[in-house]
Amino acid sequence: MAFLQHFYSIFLLLLIYNVFALNSTKKCHVGWSYLPSTGYCYGSNAAQTSSITWTNAENMCQTFGGHIVTAESVMEFRHILSYFHVSFRNTWFGVWNDNLANGRWNSIDGTVVDFKYIRWCSAHPWVHLGGQRCIGLGYDGTSVCWFDQNCVSDNNMQVVCKAPPIVDVPKSFYPSKYGCKLGWSYLPSTGYCYGANAGKTTSITWTNAENICQSSGGHLVTIESMNEFRHILSYFYVAWRNTWLGVYSNSLAGGKYESIDGTVIEFAKYSRWCRTHPWKQFGGKRCIGFGYDGISVCFFDQNCVTEDNMQMLCKAKPMLLEPPIKEDPAAASPEFEPEANPTIPTIATVATTRKMACYV
Repeated sequence: MAFLQHFYSIFLLLLIYNVFALNSTKKCHVGWSYLPSTGYCYGSNAAQTSSITWTNAENMCQTFGGHIVTAESVMEFRHILSYFHVSFRNTWFGVWNDNLANGRWNSIDGTVVDFKYIRWCSAHPWVHLGGQRCIGLGYDGTSVCWFDQNCVSDNNMQVVCKAPPIVDVPKSFYPSKYGCKLGWSYLPSTGYCYGANAGKTTSITWTNAENICQSSGGHLVTIESMNEFRHILSYFYVAWRNTWLGVYSNSLAGGKYESIDGTVIEFAKYSRWCRTHPWKQFGGKRCIGFGYDGISVCFFDQNCVTEDNMQMLCKAKPMLLEPPIKEDPAAASPEFEPEANPTIPTIATVATTRKMACYV
């Protein structure tokens, strides 16, 4: 009898644990996203600053309980790229070297240093310099690539942080391969992929943004839950630019808004309306965007044909839905495989007419 009572007690404890684990929310900071395969949160509010040095970036990430991002798998690297593609700005990586003469790179969080996911930038040869050097992600006109940089430089450098959830939860060891496009992220609670390569464009109209999203098999983002809104905000906080929402009104006189994908219009319950500019009823089609009015993130309505400082974020169903399989962290995806080279090239790019150029 005592054995049965003991067994029953253990069973209840396990049941309570599983209910808690299944229903607990991965509590990340506001505007951060959660990646189940790693058990970490990703994001940053650093877009409010124009540029940041590697050391200041790391100090800021530590205030959130984490570090500058590092990658241990292709899936994690894809997630990090989803932030890069929004702002298309040079981004610090949590890897540094105190003296390039010894060729030894160190990670800020103790992870294995592996540059296998993409190639090194090749636009301009790099010359050996003394002192500490730090790794960044950039774009050299061909593709996303690695470069090394003086750690005290803040020239067009942004930061993405990686930190454990505020409430710790077990990570998933069997992530699913959802087949999102390169530079897009997957949100399990909605079953959708999110992202855009809009960082290549300075601004875009609502109609053109929706056309691009449709060419990717989706639409402009809409919001159906607070969890989804937090995920969308994680992109906004990187670029810190006004962003189109997939909601419009053909005539504000009727006060009726419609969503581009048929979802219920409830966006106003997730944040307030902007109050820095009075709203007036205009004729013609009006579209919804969200931005920052100096107090918090807020919604505003805008002429749909304007492109003034407006960026886009798309939402699309995955290209492939495969059953969960165990990911091999040591295996690199063929599309990320770097060019064969026995020596790690020490290369970076110099300034060009593009703002996302890498600097030495």
